[in-house]
Amino acid sequence: MSGDDLRRAAIIDDQRSLKEFLLNKPNVCSVDEFGLSSLHYAVWNGHVNCVKMLVMNPNGVNREGNRTSCLDLQSCVGYTGKDIVCYSGCVIIILFIIFSSSFGSFGLSSICCS
Repeated sequence: MSGDDLRRAAIIDDQRSLKEFLLNKPNVCSVDEFGLSSLHYAVWNGHVNCVKMLVMNPNGVNREGNRTSCLDLQSCVGYTGKDIVCYSGCVIIILFIIFSSSFGSFGLSSICCS
C-alpha cells in the first residue's frame, strides 16, 4: 500500500478501501509530484466521508519528518486542503474543515473513524 493507493481511493470515493488502508497506519501526508495529498483530492472532488477519514487520522508525517495533520500540507503552488475547499463549494466539507482546524483533528479520530 502506498500514497498512490490512498490518493486513488480519495479521488474515486472508495471509502471501503480507504478505511482498509488507514488501518495499516500509512502516512496520510504523502504527496504526488504536484504536492497533492489524498486530502487535497478528496476535498476537490467533494468526497465528504473520505475527507473525514483523512482529517481524523493522526498518522501524518511531513517532508521534514514531523508529525502533522494533512490539513496543513501545501501543494507545489501553496494550496492547502483548506484553500481547495473554498473552491469546491461543498458546504459540509467547509464546515467540517473549519471545525477540525479550530478544535484539532487528532482527538476526534475515535469518533469519526471507527
